[in-house]
Amino acid sequence: SQALPNLTTLKLAGCPAVTDTGIWYLTHALKRMKHVDLRSCHGISNTSAFHISTSWMELESLSLQDCQTLNDRALEHV
Repeated sequence: SQALPNLTTLKLAGCPAVTDTGIWYLTHALKRMKHVDLRSCHGISNTSAFHISTSWMELESLSLQDCQTLNDRALEHV
C-alpha cells in the first residue's frame, strides 16, 4: 500500500485466486479506490461486499457480475 498510495482503479475480473481474505487485505491497504472490477471472481462472498462498502468510501463503480456466491444480502452492503 505504501508503494501504491494513489491507486484508484483495480481490475481483477476473472481471477480465481481472489478470496474474501484477499479483499480484506486490499480494503485495508488501498484507501483511495474509485473503480473496482471483480467480475467472475468466484472466491468472494457477501463478506467481501461488506468490506468494500465499509472501507472504500470514494468508490464510484463496482462490478460484481457473475460472482456466484453473492446474493441479495450483498446488495444491502453496496
